[in-house]
Amino acid sequence: MRREYFSEYHYPQGLTLRVRTLYTGMMITCGMSIWFAVRDIAILEGISSRGFSSVDALKAAIETGRERATSAYSAARAIWLGAFVGSLMWIWRMARNARALSIARPKVTPEWAVFSHFIPIINLVAPYLAMREIVRCYTPKEDASDSPLLPYWALLVFHFLGAMLISIRGSTAVTPADFILLDKAIIFFEVVNIAAAIFFIAFTRYLVRKEALELDDVLDTDEEAAKWLWPT
Repeated sequence: MRREYFSEYHYPQGLTLRVRTLYTGMMITCGMSIWFAVRDIAILEGISSRGFSSVDALKAAIETGRERATSAYSAARAIWLGAFVGSLMWIWRMARNARALSIARPKVTPEWAVFSHFIPIINLVAPYLAMREIVRCYTPKEDASDSPLLPYWALLVFHFLGAMLISIRGSTAVTPADFILLDKAIIFFEVVNIAAAIFFIAFTRYLVRKEALELDDVLDTDEEAAKWLWPT
């Protein structure tokens, strides 16, 4: 354990549990969005089969959109924001712990691991590289290919790009067929988002387990660190 960073280490279990809970809530909100999209498709298919004009279809879509703007969706947005902030806090904590606990010196700072999420274009790759570096600190001599990090990040970026596409297409949709296609895209990308959340939860389990193994090794071999980490 690196002596100069003793004070940075904190046990991550409590924060990890809260983040997993938020991501579980986020998956539930994705399920709600899928349900609303399925309902809208049924409404729009009924409109299309009765031969209504595109203006009527647009009015119906607006009406169903208003129904979505409920307190449940306000709660969903709060859960999404909480999950995002919680994941950043967790990444920051794990980066600090890696710097304090692991022998392998990380090539990224905890600040960059978080700040890189907010830089356009760069945030498609840089956060993944930062998290991969944290994994490397705990597996310097092992193959970390079993980490769920890569599938999580690939799905997250895919969902992000899909959400942008849906936003663009939504501004040009006119006919019932356009709105039906849009809702089907929403369903698909919400499923992608659920898969990304599952892989992120798996990644938290993976990294916390790796950290626990490193901590056990420190407690067994470093008497000074053991006294500081586990005072008696």
